[in-house]
Amino acid sequence: MRAEDVTDLDWYLDKVVVPSDIERREVGPVRAWQGSWAALAHRLGVEADESPVGDAVRLALTQGFVLGRAQVRGSGVTDATLRRTIRHGDWTSRGHGSVAVVSRSDLDRVGEEHDQRRREHALQCAAAVQRKPGHLIAVASAAVVHGLPVLTLPSLPELATVATTSGRRHASHVRIAELGPDEVTDWFGAPTITADRTVVDLARSDARSGLMAADAALHEGVVGSEGITRSLQRSAGLFGVRRARDVLALASHLIESPLESLTHLALHDSGFPPPELQRKIRGFDGKAYRVARVTWTDVLHQWPATSSWLRALMASTR
Repeated sequence: MRAEDVTDLDWYLDKVVVPSDIERREVGPVRAWQGSWAALAHRLGVEADESPVGDAVRLALTQGFVLGRAQVRGSGVTDATLRRTIRHGDWTSRGHGSVAVVSRSDLDRVGEEHDQRRREHALQCAAAVQRKPGHLIAVASAAVVHGLPVLTLPSLPELATVATTSGRRHASHVRIAELGPDEVTDWFGAPTITADRTVVDLARSDARSGLMAADAALHEGVVGSEGITRSLQRSAGLFGVRRARDVLALASHLIESPLESLTHLALHDSGFPPPELQRKIRGFDGKAYRVARVTWTDVLHQWPATSSWLRALMASTR
């Protein structure tokens, strides 16, 4: 795996951990992401009351911050006004005639390049499903809009449909999905697969991203273990579900970072005994305990060597 393949993790790590919310829950990257979009939607809604393009903005806030060209015109915004609004950076183009009512300054935050990439992807996904009635944001793209970590941002929006064909179509990757009504939600109006089904679908195709997303969602209370179990049961018979069941059995609310998730999975796959998570060691005595620290490189790029010295360390402490 190349270094650029894990850049999305930098977004997650940059945001661990911010203060608790009004319910005194820990606000980590997942809830911080959700809260930032909710705050933006509120601000845009307030500003719309005093804006000549207010009707267009209010419509966009019901479908993932985006509009199609026909909707822009139907809201009374002329082509000249649209061009000027995009040129000034007040709105941003999403391609294929779609625009987002999110300003360039809201996307290009200083020092938050990885956050910007995720925000751009979320808006691309909202634009894609707005152009494709009957489609939903799915798999890794759904993880992004829910604020969950993945190893790599998708190059195209990943969508799901109940139609009979799949593949890359019109700047998106479309999959077939069999979903229950409670496995469908929305991201500010843009239809999206729920977080619990998302972690199952992720784990079916990418064990590492699936476990990272599940651990993060459980840790911040975004999903419960019963929701994941229910989605696994409904996915019985689908490709990769047996591997997903094995991987998600490791998921825990005690895991606090993607590196912990990846290390946990690597240890499991290499046959190490199950670790005791977040054990508190008091009265630490260097003669009684050994501390072994691993890095991203150790786990993602040099695991055979890392597992060898971990086995040797464990053998020396018996």
